[in-house]
Parts: sequence; C-alpha cells; structure tokens
Amino acid sequence: MGIDIPKEVSITGFDDMWLASNITPSLTTVRTPQQQMGALAAKYLIAKLNGEEVPLPKPLGIEIIVRESCAPPF
Repeated sequence: MGIDIPKEVSITGFDDMWLASNITPSLTTVRTPQQQMGALAAKYLIAKLNGEEVPLPKPLGIEIIVRESCAPPF
C-alpha cells in the first residue's frame, strides 16, 4: 500500500508472538502474562465448580515491547 511504517503510521500487536520480532519492521507488541492468566483461570474455574465463592483476581501486569513499528509522534 506504500505506507511508511513507522514514519506515517505506528502499528502495535498483542501477545508478543515469536513472529513479532522476526518480521520487518519488527512489531511493537503488548506482552501479557499468559501462563499466570491460565493458572488463575483454572484455579477460579475449579473453585467455582466446587461451589466456592471466589473473588475475582487482581489485574495482572502487562509489558509494552517497543520495536521498529512505532515511532514518537511528530
């Protein structure tokens, strides 16, 4: 399409898949704690299936992985 990334538009992906760092330009992404999310979801589900009252977990942290697909605004 002839769009210069990141000069004309910045692009951000989600989940920091292995491909993000191996394409050109490398993709800025949001990294989520997938293993921790899965473990908490499993604990929550098992507790609910056992009839337990379970509070929702606290929000988990994320990390922004800045690569070549983003530039500061001009």
